[in-house]
Amino acid sequence: MNWTRESIAAMAASRGFDKLAPEHLDRWLALAQRQPSTLPLREAVERKQDEPAYGPRAFAPATVPPQESAAENYRGVFNNRLGFGRRPAVIAIDFVRSYTTPGAPFYAEGVVRAVAQTQVLFAQARRLGVPILHTRPIYHPSGRDGGLFVQKVPALRAMVRGEPLAEFDPAVAPLSDEIVFEKAYPSSFFGTALAPTLTAQGIDTVIIVGCSTSGCVRATAVDALQYGFRPIVARECVGDRHPGPHEAALFDIDAKYGDVENLATISIYLETVQSSATA
Repeated sequence: MNWTRESIAAMAASRGFDKLAPEHLDRWLALAQRQPSTLPLREAVERKQDEPAYGPRAFAPATVPPQESAAENYRGVFNNRLGFGRRPAVIAIDFVRSYTTPGAPFYAEGVVRAVAQTQVLFAQARRLGVPILHTRPIYHPSGRDGGLFVQKVPALRAMVRGEPLAEFDPAVAPLSDEIVFEKAYPSSFFGTALAPTLTAQGIDTVIIVGCSTSGCVRATAVDALQYGFRPIVARECVGDRHPGPHEAALFDIDAKYGDVENLATISIYLETVQSSATA
């Protein structure tokens, strides 16, 4: 008998199997074609009981284990807390108009929302005397100082001195006595004097706000940890272009590199730590 996919499907149905997947039909067909033509396929399959790929067990419904959540998978390994230190500072990352102006290359509604929440944090920090340090991306018109980063993200070439979109959003602009670091790469620490500036002031905790969550915020959190500062990301005060990368970055930071805290928790900490400092 010359077996075909159709005849095998019919035979399998007569034996009580549901509709077979194409790869299962191909396995049975290959098996039948290797056996003597006088040997029924039933016997050929039964002689292959020790080979699940060819025998009836190949067509049993697969048992799919329940998918564990990322939080469950990380629990017990990546769920430690760093906690707050004794002397905080706020690092405000790249709150420039390119992120908050509709139609601009980097515009993100998530950043607009973060700006609104950050105004509250700034007001409290300034009232309590907590230092606020700002960063913004600035490049030479040639873009050469941006190296491969500008090659990877060509829209950064527009971030040059004098470009309105490279200026700070007025709602969260630095005050005249607040330090601004200009940077060319994602981390606020890379190629800047941020780390020694914090160290000289005895800072041990950095409250991180700004954009974007999956880029410069994450990079700054990683470097803050590596420089020995406690990175605390204010959840409501960071933003990104899309919720997916935003939430993934927050999850990653909170699991491995710092603590992601609600603004309310950070507010209570700032009031408490500054009260203790002046007591």
